[in-house]
Amino acid sequence: KYPVKNGAGQKFFFDSWGMPESYQSTGESQALFTFDDAKLRATFNAIAQLYGEENALKMVKIQPGILAFKKENFKQSLENFGEIFGVDEAKAMILRNPGLLSVNPVNAAAADKLTMQLSYVVEFTRPVGKAGPFVLLSLLSVPVIEGSLGLSRGELIASLFN
Repeated sequence: KYPVKNGAGQKFFFDSWGMPESYQSTGESQALFTFDDAKLRATFNAIAQLYGEENALKMVKIQPGILAFKKENFKQSLENFGEIFGVDEAKAMILRNPGLLSVNPVNAAAADKLTMQLSYVVEFTRPVGKAGPFVLLSLLSVPVIEGSLGLSRGELIASLFN
């Protein structure tokens, strides 16, 4: 989705404007976020070992950033979630919200029912797309607009279309 160039990037003509000679770089530049292919594969394999290859692929498609999480925490966090919710429910919860892979094992041991409930919310609200937050905000603002204008919902909608 976002191609990354490993190595030196193109240097633009204005890169040196306003910079003293002593600030000149060596000409080498790196990407802001570099990645190691072997490390990403190892993280994916750790996820696949715990959740299965298909589920791991599904989670990476949902949230590619999980490959940057500490793979050392995955197993212990799953075990701690499993002690609270049961192993199968804990796996299902993490499949719904792959961001939970980032949870420290100590925090996973302190999880409560809200963690499980919010995993359903995350799964439900994920497909809203780019327009989703705008639509949600506009729906939530209807009572505010009604209260500030002193109109009922029917009068408000009628005034928008007249």
